[in-house]
Amino acid sequence: MEGGDSVTQLMHAFGEAQVNVADGYPRWVFTRSQQAIVDKLPEFMQAAQTTPYPTLEARAQRALLHPLGQVTAPIGTGRVLSYYAAGVAIDIVGRCLAARTSTVGVVHPTLDCLPALIRSRGPRVIPVSEARLRRRDPLAGLEPIGGLYIVHPNNPTGVVLDPDELRKLAEACARRNVVLAVDACFRIFDPAAQYDTYAVLDATGVDYVVIEDTGKLWPLGGVRLSFLAFSQHSTLRVPEASADLLLMAPPFSALVVEAFASDMAAGGMATIHDRIAANRKLLSAALDGSTAGRLADGASKVSMSLVRLADGRSSTRLWGRLLRRGVHAVPGRPIWWARPRDGERYLRVALAREPEIVERAAREIRAELDAG
Repeated sequence: MEGGDSVTQLMHAFGEAQVNVADGYPRWVFTRSQQAIVDKLPEFMQAAQTTPYPTLEARAQRALLHPLGQVTAPIGTGRVLSYYAAGVAIDIVGRCLAARTSTVGVVHPTLDCLPALIRSRGPRVIPVSEARLRRRDPLAGLEPIGGLYIVHPNNPTGVVLDPDELRKLAEACARRNVVLAVDACFRIFDPAAQYDTYAVLDATGVDYVVIEDTGKLWPLGGVRLSFLAFSQHSTLRVPEASADLLLMAPPFSALVVEAFASDMAAGGMATIHDRIAANRKLLSAALDGSTAGRLADGASKVSMSLVRLADGRSSTRLWGRLLRRGVHAVPGRPIWWARPRDGERYLRVALAREPEIVERAAREIRAELDAG
C-alpha cells in the first residue's frame, strides 16, 4: 500500500492507540500524483507572489467546478466569491439571510453547526425534512420562511435531489420569494449530484446562493477554499456582507486547489469514490450478522456512514463507551438537531480514512454492540 508508514503517523496524530472517525476532514495518505503536487509547493509560493489574484481565483474555481458538472457557474462575473473556509461562507449566508428574514428553514437531519451558525445571526430556525424537499410543492403547508438552507448531498444521509426535484423546490421558493441556499460541500462524492445545479436554478428565477468547498476532498492540513456563488438578481448583498472580512482566500491556497482539482479531474475523483466505497464495505462487513446495529446508508455515497442501532440502544452511550476504547465517532443527537431523541438511534462514522483505521473502528464498534 502506498504510504504505509504514514498510516502509523496518522494514528499517532490522535494519541497512542486512538482512532478518529469523527470529523469529516480526509485523513488518508497522498496518492503518488498528489505527492508530486506537494513536492512543488515551493514553486506555488513563488507563483502566488507574481500572478494576479483574479487570475488565480478564476483558475481555481474553474478547475474545481467544471469537472463536477457546474459548467454554467458564474465564474469571472463577480458572482462567485472565495473564502478560506466553508464556515466563513456559511456565516456570510446566515448574515445575509438575517438581514432579509426572521425565519429560515434548514434541512433536517444535518450537522448541527449549520442551523447553529444561522441562528447565531438572529433568525429563528425551523427544521425541513428531507422527504418534504421531494414533494411536488415542498413549501406547501410549511410556516412562512424567508430562506431555506439545504445540504446537497446531505451530510450524513447522502440524500440527493434529482434535477426535477431541485427545479420544483426552486420554483416553490421563487413563487414565495424565499431565498434558496444550497450547500454543495459534499458534491464530489456522488455523481448523482454533479448535474449543473446553476443551470437548473437560473432557469427558475429563484434568488439563490450555492456553497462549494474543497475541505472534505484532500488531506491538505487546512489549505482549502470555499466558493459562494449567487444569482444575478440576488437580494442578499453578499459582496457587502463579505467586505469586512480580514482574510478572504489566500493566493497560495488558490494555486494548491487548482493543482489538486486538476488531479481530481484526471482520475483522482475515481480514487476518492473507490476509497470511500471500500471503507463502507469494511464497516458493513464488520456489522454483518449483528442484531444490535446495522449500516443505514442506503444509496448514500458521501464520506460518512450511519450505523442504525436496535431499539432501546443509545448512540450517546455507545459514543462514550467507544471513547474509552480510543475510538472517536459522532452520536446522532447533534445531527437530528431539532429532534435529538431520534438521533439516539444513529452513530456517524467518517470514511475518509485509511482502511486500517476504519477497520479498527469497525471492530471496536462491533465489540461494543455485542457487549450489550
